[in-house]
Amino acid sequence: MPKDNPIIVTDFSGIFLYESFGQIYPCVCLDCKRMSGVRRYCDVAAASVLRSLIAPYSFRGVHFIDTGDYHYMTKLWCEKIQEPFALVVFDHHPDMQLPAFGPILSCGSWVKEMLDTHSFLQKVVIVGVAEKFTDLQEATSYHVTIINETSVRQGQAMNLLHAIHFGVPIYISLDKDVLSRDNIITNWSNGSLSLPVLCMMLKDLITSNSLLGIDICGGIEICDPVTCRQIIELNNRCDEMILSVLYSTKKASD
Repeated sequence: MPKDNPIIVTDFSGIFLYESFGQIYPCVCLDCKRMSGVRRYCDVAAASVLRSLIAPYSFRGVHFIDTGDYHYMTKLWCEKIQEPFALVVFDHHPDMQLPAFGPILSCGSWVKEMLDTHSFLQKVVIVGVAEKFTDLQEATSYHVTIINETSVRQGQAMNLLHAIHFGVPIYISLDKDVLSRDNIITNWSNGSLSLPVLCMMLKDLITSNSLLGIDICGGIEICDPVTCRQIIELNNRCDEMILSVLYSTKKASD
């Protein structure tokens, strides 16, 4: 992925104060910390403000979203895509729940909303989902391809993903809760994927497909940087490895 565009950071919780990648890569930080109506659920007024906030920036490149509480930002970034594309989601949760409080965008429903509303979205693949989540039934009804957590544990996930023919450019959305707890600590339940395997899967996706953009979320809010030192170090290591893969890997035809 070229470095032409800076990393766009939407900072809702202050988590990026402890990120080290801003010292390595050019970043634009959008301060969202004083916004209301945004945590886990994004009301209509907040969504309008967020759309205006990201309006000057492209869906192309790398976007850091904050914790998984704000994963619905993927939908807002992807609204900018006006060509046929496929969405590849790495997440321990399917994010296809029916809204609990009426038609309101949330971190648990954004994939379903994209399938319902985005006319250019051709295919959705979700990697690393735990089988226990009930909204997997919703995924089946939409013909979403699921590579579940069992496949991850059995070492089959990479081959299963590689075998999928997309036929259109892809956009990747990565929630780091798909990783096991020894790789990162998040405020949602962790999956079973290892960081090295995730990096290999990202590299394979980039070399085999045309990548439109990627967003990354996951982690945990930091209350005390002293007591949370290990959490900060794990998260920084994780982000640095992912960014290294994204910026060093080129499509095979390039």
